[in-house]
This record gives sequence, structure tokens and C-alpha cells, in this order.
Amino acid sequence: MKPSGNPADKKGHKGVTRDLFPEDQATSVEPLYPKKCKKCGASFPDSPPADILAPEPRRHQQIDIPPKSLIINEYQRHGCRCSCGTTTWAELPPEAVDGFGPRLVASLAYLKGCHRISRRGGHEIAETMLGLPISPASVCGVLYEVAEAVEDTYEELACALPDLPVVNGDESGWRVGAIMSWLWIFVASTFVVFRIGPRNSKTVAEMLGENFGGILCCDRLSAYLKAHKGVFQFCRAHLIRNFKGLADTSLTKDARDFSRWMLVETKRLFEIWHRFSGGDITRSELIKLSVPIRCRMVGCLKKYSASETTKVRKFAKKLLDCRDGLFTFLYHDGVEPTNNSAERGVRPAVMWRKICQGNKTQKGATITERLLTVTQTCRMQGKDPIEFLAEAILAYRKGLPAPSLLPKIQNQLLNAA
Repeated sequence: MKPSGNPADKKGHKGVTRDLFPEDQATSVEPLYPKKCKKCGASFPDSPPADILAPEPRRHQQIDIPPKSLIINEYQRHGCRCSCGTTTWAELPPEAVDGFGPRLVASLAYLKGCHRISRRGGHEIAETMLGLPISPASVCGVLYEVAEAVEDTYEELACALPDLPVVNGDESGWRVGAIMSWLWIFVASTFVVFRIGPRNSKTVAEMLGENFGGILCCDRLSAYLKAHKGVFQFCRAHLIRNFKGLADTSLTKDARDFSRWMLVETKRLFEIWHRFSGGDITRSELIKLSVPIRCRMVGCLKKYSASETTKVRKFAKKLLDCRDGLFTFLYHDGVEPTNNSAERGVRPAVMWRKICQGNKTQKGATITERLLTVTQTCRMQGKDPIEFLAEAILAYRKGLPAPSLLPKIQNQLLNAA
């Protein structure tokens, strides 16, 4: 198939070709034959013999969706009258007690969790695209069921956080009713956990445990510093913004020189990091090359911790006190110099907040943190979130254990510990 030809594509970009579906998945296959030769005009028969046909046809697929297509399973419960005079009616199978099937419920939850579609939006999409009359209140009930179905899945991931070697954390404002709360995100290598709660060290300690022994990658928010007494990696992207902001807001020579010096050394540090990430140098070479850069950065912090400019002096002292957390990524696998994984993870939630302004109730907040956790973790693991949610809903209705999103190898390690 040809590249999309999207007018938004920039000149020089490599064209992207959509892969064809296997022929056995096609709803219909229509063979097309040329009417006449494009050179001499000679006519071809309507059904050309094999000896004049090319070895293979050129395949083209047009993909469409059926109009308002639903799978409607009707259960007719028969009643039997006993000799005692009592009529007993057949019971519905547990997965069919609700009027909406698992995949429909999962799809509505997916639209909410991944694409920030409101309850009314879910109602309109179901009615317009599927021909399904469903009220916004029913959509809300569907979301409650999904939150219940993935409760154990969510708690399993949350309980795994304290035993991980590396966790990235970030947070953003999130209102619950009249209370200003915060949406926290904790990112591991294979899953993510969201939690809505106060912006304090208690929330961090609840998620990571009182004695978290791993490396915490974050900004320098005091809540992290109070809750975690172990090893940090402070986000260098945040620090770059801090240095630039300091130079812009404080117009003294010390502010300009301090910021310029630290930004130059940070750039050098990133250059050798990218060489290591690209496989050009080993970790031991990375550490060796970083030594003079680190010495210059620490020297800069020491010099400007005595600056006459208050903002510069305070900032330099704070970084000097936590300087070990500036270079952790040089020594440990799985640790990045920035907190980009957490910042990228929280961005969809921030967009959601701009639409809904948070949650009205704590029950709504629970739905939010569980949907975000499950759908984003599915994406990280390359799983179809709709299929996973449908599996969870079916298990919930049958009274079976919820499916797990904790990787098997990691689960075995946690059980062994």
C-alpha cells in the first residue's frame, strides 16, 4: 500500500506503509482483471487463463467498520412448575447477569482511561457508532464495575513497588471535590502505579514503604526527601530548567555565570551519557570520563554557595548538600539522568484533568487511579488494554481471581524474597 500522503507529514520524512492483513482475515476477496492491454489495446478475456496471468496479484485492502454492529446474546430463562405448586426459573450464567458484555464494558473504560472521554461522550459514542442506547449514569455504573474488577490487579502492582531496585516518581495537582489533592505516578521498568492523595511525604511512604531500599528518581520535592532516606537520582531536566529560570529571574552576574557554568557541564555530561547509551563506550569508561566534569560541577557549587546573590547561594547550597543524587545514573543500570518516564506517564492524566477538572468524589478518584494504572501498564507491556479489561471483568463476574499485570519473573523474585 502507498504511504498515507498526509499533508501534515514533513518533507524528507520516510514514508510509512501499513501492513496488509492476512488474506484469510479478509471479509471478502474480489479478483480484478484488466480489460485490455495498456500498450496495444488488445482485449483480454473476462476470465484470463493461467498462462497469461502474472504469478501473484497486487493486493489492495480497503478497511471499514460495519454500521451499528452489536453482538446480542439473548437468554430465555424457562420456568418449571413443581408438583408442590412452586415455579422455579433458570438462573442466568454469572457473566451475563449484567446487561452489558465484558468487551463492551472494557471498551467504554478504555475510552475513559486512555482517551479521556467523558461519561456523556461514552454515551454518545455508544449510541452513534453502535446503536446502543445507554445513559451517562449507566456509563458511570460501568466504570464502577471496572474499578472493582481490577482492584486486586492494582493492589498487586502497588504492593510490588517497595521491593523494586529503581522507581521514578512525579506528581501533578488533582482536585477531589473541594479538596486539592495530587495525582502521583510511580514508574517501574514494566509497570506504572497511580495514586491520588495529599502532596506530602506520607503518600510517598505509603506507596514505597517506610524502608524503601531502591533508587528513587524524582525532582527535589521535599515530600520525596522526607520519605526516602536512601539513594536518589535527581532529574537533570528539572535542574536545567532551574538553571535557566535562575538566570532569567535574577539578573546579577553571579546568577548568569553560575547558570552558564552548570549548563555547560551538564551538556558535557549528557554527551558522554549518550555515547554510553549508544554503545560507543562502556560504563567504566563513562565513569572515568565523568570524573573531571563532576569535579568542575562540585567546584562550581562550592564557589557559588558563598555568593552574595541570595537565590544563587541557596540553590548552590541545596545542590551541594544532595550532590550524590546528581550522579547516581553513572553507576547503576536502569537509572536515567532524567525523570522523563514519569513525566511522560503523568502527561495523559494532566490532559484528563484539564477536561474534567479532577473528580467529584473519592470513589471517582479510585476509578481514575485504577484505570490509569491498568491501561498505561498494558501499553508498557504491549498488551491490548481492552482485551485485558474484558478478561478482568469476566473473572470478576465469575468470582475468579483477577488477572495479573505483574511480570512473571518479577513475581517469582518477590515471592522468593
